[in-house]
Amino acid sequence: MSQAESHTNWKILYRVGGTAALIAAALIGVISSYTSGPPPTTVIGWFTLLQNNRFLGLVDLGFFDIAAVALLVPMVLAVYIALRRASASFMAIATTLYFVVPLIVSSSQLSSFIFFSLANFSISCHAERHVMLNVMSC
Repeated sequence: MSQAESHTNWKILYRVGGTAALIAAALIGVISSYTSGPPPTTVIGWFTLLQNNRFLGLVDLGFFDIAAVALLVPMVLAVYIALRRASASFMAIATTLYFVVPLIVSSSQLSSFIFFSLANFSISCHAERHVMLNVMSC
């Protein structure tokens, strides 16, 4: 197969990757324009935020961050296919890091939430303790 035929075979991936990158950039713009300051520090604060403004609550929870990262997957694959002939080993390392680093970051955030929930067992208000126990049992 010639290089021209190979380029034609991957043309759809290049277009999907470029479109996904543009959509992800737009999502990142939306995320940065809707930041409302520091996120709530209590469970009741999160529930209040989500009841009053779901969109802002989802932005603060990082829902659109996850969507933006997921949209970048086709872009990374397209860049890998386009540049693999220049340096196949470097592109393999870079692509692997793109998929592994978010797992490491998300696991550290998960451990932060676990420590946060354990720390909230020392809540002095009975009503907040009841809410916390109900949320954690779900």
